[in-house]
Parts: sequence; structure tokens; C-alpha cells
Amino acid sequence: MIKLRRSTRIYLQRTILLVALLFIIYRLGFNFKSSHLTENEAKSKNQQKLLELIKEKYKPILDTNRVLVVGSENSADFNEIQEIAKIYAPKGLKYQVRDITQLYEIINQDLDKKRQEPHISFLIIDSHVYADYPELSNMVQHGTLEKNLQRLGLINFPQKESSTVTIPMLEERVETGLSTERFSNTIHLLYKEKFDELEQLDLILSNLKKDYVFETLMIKIENTALIQDIHFVRSKKYKKIELPSIIFGGFKMSVSGFVENVKNGKFEEILDMLGKQRNYVDDMETAEKTLSDKRITMFLTSNSTQSIEIYTLLEKYKNAFGMEYSVFWVDGSEKEFSKLINKTYKKNEDNIAFPCLYIDSNSAGSYGDLKKLHDNKELLDMLEKKELVKRDLVTKVINDVAQEFSKAFKDNRFVIIRKEKCKLSPSMVNTLKKSYSGESLKEINTEERKYELVPMDQVLKKLSMDTNYPILIDSEKLLISGESDFQDALTKNSIEEIISKNEKYDKRKILSLIENNKVMMFSKSYCPFCRRAKGILNSLNFEYKVLEVDLLPNMMEIKSMLSEIANGHSTFPNIFIDKKSVGGASELAALESNGSLRKMLRDLKLI
Repeated sequence: MIKLRRSTRIYLQRTILLVALLFIIYRLGFNFKSSHLTENEAKSKNQQKLLELIKEKYKPILDTNRVLVVGSENSADFNEIQEIAKIYAPKGLKYQVRDITQLYEIINQDLDKKRQEPHISFLIIDSHVYADYPELSNMVQHGTLEKNLQRLGLINFPQKESSTVTIPMLEERVETGLSTERFSNTIHLLYKEKFDELEQLDLILSNLKKDYVFETLMIKIENTALIQDIHFVRSKKYKKIELPSIIFGGFKMSVSGFVENVKNGKFEEILDMLGKQRNYVDDMETAEKTLSDKRITMFLTSNSTQSIEIYTLLEKYKNAFGMEYSVFWVDGSEKEFSKLINKTYKKNEDNIAFPCLYIDSNSAGSYGDLKKLHDNKELLDMLEKKELVKRDLVTKVINDVAQEFSKAFKDNRFVIIRKEKCKLSPSMVNTLKKSYSGESLKEINTEERKYELVPMDQVLKKLSMDTNYPILIDSEKLLISGESDFQDALTKNSIEEIISKNEKYDKRKILSLIENNKVMMFSKSYCPFCRRAKGILNSLNFEYKVLEVDLLPNMMEIKSMLSEIANGHSTFPNIFIDKKSVGGASELAALESNGSLRKMLRDLKLI
């Protein structure tokens, strides 16, 4: 056995340790994918809840496809992620797309409340959450997404290595044209090659030209060697423009966002927005001063359908209630404005999501938060408490709607006040129409577009009405309110009984009952003669109408009216056949014994 010197042994030990360390680092490099995904996997508890449901529902797809784009069709981020995926499809990226709105609704009640706007739309790679749209967009801008996809073996490596490609600038003539026609009626389409929505967009643009006298200018960015492998151009004004894009009225919009808005009937809202004076701020000092002077500030991006929707909504509050606010369109300057927001409002937020609203230096939330506040009729209440709207204008809206409701109560026997998705209202309408066919009935949907900004609870309180929907009004009086009372009345067939207890019958209503029913009996619920008459009629097995007058608040008035109508017959029961009084129980029994009653009913085709 060779005995080594102590110095030699130490040298060999250190060499072995160094080799082992290098081997570990080498292995970690090959495990980049899993470590990267694990880091992202832990990022969002809400995304993980969705991921577990996705794995259950789409297991066969995940088993055969490494890449899956998931999201909600109502989310602009969902469309943007698909657009990014399309960029890499020619380079070999294969992926599937799935709408997971229903899965999102399943976990909606259990969402992590600390996360104001959970990203429902994201990219899945190898059954792990990879990134959401803000992260993917950041990767695209920094050129890391393509490298990561290559490293994961999802797209092909370029055959020839080349230096970093510089995104080309728009030609000067195109830049000048876009600038000078900022407020013109020309819709500019910038594109590189044919794309999926081209045929659909061409039809939309043709219709807009016909209906609104708009011009369309299609600008094809030539497929030169310089931009052969990229789908972006850079503009002095619009910064980075993804191809294809729409430039209209000084705004940059994605083609998918523009098509979606027009298809959903929101083009008028786009026009309304474009008609306003937009606040493009190039001088950050000017922006900083404006922020300090305004109590409400909104930050938007013009190529976001969510921004357009929120802008349109706030304009409605401004026009209806005198709310004043400042608007900043941050297109291409998101990072600069994020720094400005953090500085002005003393925040420390790494990723600020646009659109976002700030009130008195505090965040009022992003798109999802504002939409929820508005839909729940809480946005106006918040603005009122902060004295950001004019109270006299709010009062006027309340009074106008209260007058409209009061008129509906006077003009109609029955009025149902309900919300959009009330499941009990149709059954109540059918029941009332069947039992009271001659009476007028009106439904009021409080979520109808014209009531969008109306504080409905304040309207109903002004009318001394319950605010528990649905509500049934009978002759200007509250009869039933709330789902449980509606349900009870429908399942127990007690509508007529409830109405009768609250109803005063005048001579017009008495005559209407006689006119609209071939056999009509006015009865007392405890009267033995009335029970005898009902027994005779029931034995003949046909339908007839009974009004129990002792259950009504004006029985004596009804008795007097019946005596006048029936030529002096003033006792109960008082029976009318074919609009004529035949008397009471004794007279009915006589008609039954001589066969006259059966003949009368056969003539009326009741038996």
C-alpha cells in the first residue's frame, strides 16, 4: 500500500470535493425547467386551486399536450396570451386553448382575499403554472421567453446563431401619417402578413365605412430580412406595436380587442371615448403636478378592452353626478407611470395592473374591483361618502325614478320589481295572468341598462317599499317581498288568498268577476247554505269561480252592491250563471232537481 504525504492527501480531498460541486451545479442546470416551474407553481394559491381542477377536467389533454393556454373568454389577458402563443407557433410551439370560466366560478367563494385580482388567465407547461400575462409580456419585452421555450424544447433553436435582433422603427412616412391623422376618421391597420381575424376584420371595417363614413388604411409592414422573425415594430409615439394592431383616433388597440368590442356592440362607446380629450402626458413633471391636484385619478391603457369599459363607466358617473377626475393613458410608459404612482402615493408596488383607480392617494382597485363595486351598486355609495359627487344630482336621479315607479303603480293593478336573474318572477307572472286575466301587470327589472347608475334601495325607501327582492305590488300597496315569501305563495297556491285579504272590491271589480266567469259564486267561508250550494256544483264536476266575501275588508259594501246588481237578492250565497243571478242555495237546488241547471251548463259548454 502506497502511503501518501499529508499535503498530497489534502490536495486530493479538495480536488474530489471540487469535482463533486461542479457535478451538482451541472445537474442543477439541466433541472432548470422543474425548478423554474416549482417557483412559479408556488406563486399563486388561487392559480393552484384552478390548476388542480384543470388537471381533473382536462387530464387527457394535459397527458398529450405540454402547453395549455387557459383563461376566461371575458378576460383581455386570455386573448393577449393567445396572441403571444401565436408568435411562436411558426417556430414549432404546439398548444391547446381552454376556457375555464366555470372552473373559476367554482373556487370564487374561496378566493384568497389578500389578492385583489387573481389571474384567471395563464400558461400551463408540463402540468405546472408557468406564467400569467404580465409575466409573459415582460419576458417578451426582455427577450427571455423565446430562450426559455427553446431550453424547454418547446420551440426550435435557430439554425444559425445570430446576434440580438433590434426591433425596427416605423418608416418616417408611416409615423408622420399616424401622427397627423390622430383625430381623423381613418382606422389604420398595421400588419405584417395574413392573420386569422383578417377576413372578419375586413367585413367589420366595410360595415363601419358604410355606417359611419370611416376610411380604412391598411399598412403592410414589408417582410424584410430585418424583421423576418419578429412581429413587432417600434414607434416614436406608440412605443412598441405588436403586429397586427389597430391605430384609431390616437389609440393603439389589439385586433382581437377591437373585433371583440365591435361584435359586442361597444363601438359607440369607443367613439365616445375617442371623442373626449385624451391626456397623453410626455412630461412626467406635468403628470406629477396633475396627480397632486386631483382627488380621483384613473390610469388606463388604450389597447385594453377593460380600460375602455372602465373609462366609459366613469364617464357615465361624471355626466350623471358631476364627478371630476383626471385620466392618464399610460401606453408604452407603464414602468415610468408605475414609478410615478409609487412616488406620488408613497406606495411600493412592483407590478401595478392597469387600469387602476386612485382616490385621495389610496388605491380603489383595478378592473375587477371597480366592476364588482359598480355591479353591487356600491360605487356610488362610496363616492357619496367621500363627497366626490354632487348630492343634488344624485337626489334628482332618485326622484325621477321614484316618480316613474309611482306612475307604474297607478297605471297597473300588479307590478313586480325584480332583478335580472330572478327565477320566481316568471312563475308569479303566469299565476297572476291566469287568475286575473283582465288586470294589467308590469314587470320592472332593476338591472336594466337605464337603471345602471340608479341607487335603487334609496328609490324604494323613498316610496316606503321593502328592498328585499322580488317585490309584488297590488293596487299601489306592497303585497309580497323576498324570495322565501314568493316561494311560499307559489308552492302553497295561496296567491289569491293573500290578494283577497288585502283587496277592497268596488262595483267595477264585482261586475268584472261576473262578466269574466260563466259561473260566479259570492260566498261566506263559514256559511252552511254556501257549503250546500258548492256541493251541488261540485257534483257536476266543472270549474267555477268563488269569492269568499267574509275574508275581505269591505264585506258589507260588497253585500250592498250585490243586492243592487242581483235585483234585491241580498243573502249569501249569491250565484250568477251566464251573468245573471239565479239566487241562493234553495234556488240552485230547485234548478238542479228539475234538470234546468244541467241544461244551462251544457249550453255554456261547461259539462
